[in-house]
Amino acid sequence: EVKVAMGRVLPIKSANRAALKKKSSASSEARHVVCAVGFDEMCVAERSAHDFIALAASFWAVVLTDVPRIAAMTPDSLRRFITFIDAMYEARVLLAP
Repeated sequence: EVKVAMGRVLPIKSANRAALKKKSSASSEARHVVCAVGFDEMCVAERSAHDFIALAASFWAVVLTDVPRIAAMTPDSLRRFITFIDAMYEARVLLAP
């Protein structure tokens, strides 16, 4: 789970941690590296850009699962999908389908 505004949480299907070296120092820290989230949980459910930004701040890579064809998306889920992609891009988070 990732805590977001107003006491809400984002459901995470799975997450992996790893000890990674920071670019700016020789020390390593345990940090969330990759997570898997479902399209329905992120884009069909009512989410905002703030939710996606919190997710991007918590992980270096995100796997978005069960993504339908764009033609099958509702206008609301398509808008959230675009916002999700934009938030990941702005935070330089690796994104995989």
